[in-house]
Amino acid sequence: MEDIISTEHKEQPKRFWSYIKSRKQESTGIVTLKDKDGLLHSDTPTKASILNQQFQSVYTKEDIHNMPNMGPSPFPTMDNITVSQAGVYKLLRGLRPFKANGPDEIPAYILKEAAEHISPYLTILYQKSLDTGIIPDDWRAANIVPCSLQKR
Repeated sequence: MEDIISTEHKEQPKRFWSYIKSRKQESTGIVTLKDKDGLLHSDTPTKASILNQQFQSVYTKEDIHNMPNMGPSPFPTMDNITVSQAGVYKLLRGLRPFKANGPDEIPAYILKEAAEHISPYLTILYQKSLDTGIIPDDWRAANIVPCSLQKR
């Protein structure tokens, strides 16, 4: 075996190093994480939960009543945005049914199939949110899942 490797290395160095690289097992991913109690966790769902809690803790909700008055904006204002039922319907029908569920755990295929029936109500809800400038707390929730990026 050593003779073959030695010969390959001299005659075809690129092939040799490709072989070496393919045999090298390099593990990448999220390391073991400590929770708030100092316990170490290595399983993926728990690590995802720990990261999610950390992200939530650093992104705080601002109290708009204690904001300083900056005066009129030097930038032009946007016209009122109107949400159309046809637009909501089109977006719902365009959902990819096999994608992961959001925090509400409603599968995309149900939203897609029920688009005709739920689009009027969602249109009202979205328009009210835009008109009042209030975003429901549930809409701020997200499932944050760590995923390792492999080198290409």
